[in-house]
Amino acid sequence: MGWFGRDKKSSPGSGGTLEEKIRKLLSDCEAAEKIVKEYGGVLEITSQMPYGAPQSLLPRPKAEIKQAIMKYLLWLHAHKALDTGTFDLLKVGYLSLASFLDDADGAMLESC
Repeated sequence: MGWFGRDKKSSPGSGGTLEEKIRKLLSDCEAAEKIVKEYGGVLEITSQMPYGAPQSLLPRPKAEIKQAIMKYLLWLHAHKALDTGTFDLLKVGYLSLASFLDDADGAMLESC
């Protein structure tokens, strides 16, 4: 029995026990942090490309990176670990995704 006389197991279809949900949440946050760090490495390399960079340089699809940035941001905020500098870096990183172009367009820019 869990709190308030309820069984620790959740009702069917609700995603498992509380412990399983916490484990999944922590795993998601760790994965998000890893993606954000991989993307940060790419930003360091591509920051000198004035007209954009090819999407093939990204470690993951844009949508996955956006989602990882948001998850990581929310996790940091929830743990009171989000400072202004980190927030600004994540914001710039999110906005910088727009500078990654389809590879054909990126190749055209490189020839300029």
